[in-house]
Amino acid sequence: MPENLFIFRPSLGVGGADRVTLTLLSYLPRDRFRVTLVLMRAEGKLLSQVPAEVPVRSLGSGSLWTAWLPLSRLLREKSPDILFSTSSGANVVAAIAHLLTKGDRRLVLSERNVLRTELSWKKKFQRWLKKVLYPHADRITAVSEGVRDELVARLRLPPESISVVYNPIVDANVDALAAEPVLHPWFGDDLEAKPPVILMNIFGGIMRCDTVAEGVVEAVKEVGLDVPLVVRLEGTNVELGKQILDESGLNLVSAADMKDGAQRILELAGLGHE
Repeated sequence: MPENLFIFRPSLGVGGADRVTLTLLSYLPRDRFRVTLVLMRAEGKLLSQVPAEVPVRSLGSGSLWTAWLPLSRLLREKSPDILFSTSSGANVVAAIAHLLTKGDRRLVLSERNVLRTELSWKKKFQRWLKKVLYPHADRITAVSEGVRDELVARLRLPPESISVVYNPIVDANVDALAAEPVLHPWFGDDLEAKPPVILMNIFGGIMRCDTVAEGVVEAVKEVGLDVPLVVRLEGTNVELGKQILDESGLNLVSAADMKDGAQRILELAGLGHE
C-alpha cells in the first residue's frame, strides 16, 4: 500500500527548490507514495504544472512564523506517513508541527543553503532553532557535500543523519532547452545594447564552484561573448573554480569578492577606481 507523503513548502514559484519539488511531484512512483503538496499559500507560477493527480492543500498562512499552527491541524487531521519539507526556511515550521502532533510519522528535512556566518538577529534565531529541532528529524538531506559539512560543523549534527541528494531537476527536456538560442540582447549584434562589461555573482553552496566555472567557460565559447565577464565565486571548491576561469584563455576575470569585482568592472570599463 502506498505511503501517504506530504511535501511541504511556502509556495511554488520559479526558484530552484520550487522546480525540484515539481520534479519530485511528477516522478515519484505512485505505487510507493500517495503524494499531497502542502503550501503555506497556494500560489506561484509553477502551480499550474502540478500533476493533476496530486492534491494541493493551502494552509492560508501569510507568514512562516505562524504556519506551524495550521500545519499542525492538518497533520492531526490527515495523519500522513511522511512529512517532507523541501524549503530551508520552512524546515523549522515542519519540525515544530511534527513535534507538536507526534505519532508514527517520519520527518524529512531538505537543507538547501550553506549556513552563512554573517547573520541578522532573525537569521541567528532561525539557526538556533535549527540546531534544536533538526536532531528530531528522521533524515536530513543536503544538496551538496558542502552543505552537509556545514550542517555537521555549525549545527553539530551527526554525519550519519545526513544524506547528500543532488537536485533532481534534469529530465528529458534538458537537451532541447540547452539547444535553444540565447535571445538576450547582450548576446546579439546590436553594439548599443551591449554593456562594456558583465558581472556574474555566484554563491556555490548547492552547486560546486568548479562545476559553475566549467559551465561558464562552455557557455562563453558557445555564444561568443565579446565583452569581459567578471565572475565572483564563493563556496565549495572556489579556488578550483577560479583556476578554471583564469586558465580558460577567454575574456573571463575571476574576482575575490564583490568589492574586488566592482573594482575590476571599473577598470575594464575604463572608468578607474578609488
